[in-house]
Order: sequence, then C-alpha cells, then structure tokens
Amino acid sequence: EWIEQNKNNDRLIYAFAKLKKYRPELKTLLILFEYGPDVKSTKNLIEKIGIHKDVIWLPKMDRKFIYHIISKADVGVGEFYDIKELMWGVTAAEIMMMGKPVIQAFDYTKSKFMKTFGTTLPPIMAAKTENQIFNQLKILSSSKKKRLQIGKLSKVWFDNNMGIDCAKKWSCLIE
Repeated sequence: EWIEQNKNNDRLIYAFAKLKKYRPELKTLLILFEYGPDVKSTKNLIEKIGIHKDVIWLPKMDRKFIYHIISKADVGVGEFYDIKELMWGVTAAEIMMMGKPVIQAFDYTKSKFMKTFGTTLPPIMAAKTENQIFNQLKILSSSKKKRLQIGKLSKVWFDNNMGIDCAKKWSCLIE
C-alpha cells in the first residue's frame, strides 16, 4: 500500500543536493510546497543534508499563483512512484502546459503508449531513481537550448493531446 502512495520526493532532494555539489556555480533553487503528510520529515531531510539555503518553501496556494511560479522556473518535476506504467499526475500536465520540461517517473515504450493511449509519447524526461533524476537535472542544467527545446515540445504535445486541440476534437464529436 505504501508503494502506491509514496511519490518518493526524497529522491529529488538527494538528486538536487548532488547537482549542487556537481555544479556549485549554478544558482539553483528548489521550490517546494508545504502540502502533504511528509512536510516535517522533508524539512528535516533538507536540513540534515545541508541544502536548506537552496530550498524555498511556499504555502498551499491557488493554481493561478502556481502557474506563475511554473512560468518562471526552468524545470518542473512530477512524481517518482515505483509503480510500472503509471500515468503522470496533474502537476506534470501543468508543467507541460506551461511549456517547461518535466522530470517524472515514466516507463512506457513508444509502442505500448501508442497502443494504450493512441498517441505519441510526451517529451517527459523519464527518471525514477535518485541517480536517474540527477542525470536528468545534469542534462537540463547544462543546456538552456535543450531546456527550451523540450519545453516547446512539451507545450505542443500538451496542446495536441490534453489542451486546446484535444478540446476542439471533443467539441466536434459532441456537436
């Protein structure tokens, strides 16, 4: 039961700390929200590994404010569940909608995704383990061009499959 509920955000925190050591010249910040049952233990972990000065904690807030924050970020992250072929959550969709790269547990093959959902794979930066998350952070922190390219592809994929183009298709079907 715990496996199905644990988003494994500690993996992101450890990967972020690794990135800080690997690229100390970067002015990176990790933005987290004070939401969920693990806030206290997460804050303790962040303090313990010494990255508390590089983490901004925000209170629970309306989506319009969260969208503004996403629009200013370089990268967004979803969830790191250990469940095979689990679809992403709303957070990842919102990050793609805002035209940003998203790092997320994602283990579909092209053919399995096409067969299951009838569309191409989204440009999600697949990662599940601490090292995989670190490697994706390393890639994205090394190239603004790559971040912008994946962000643009994410926005196009979202619009076509979950956003305005999807809504237009449904509208035609309903009419």
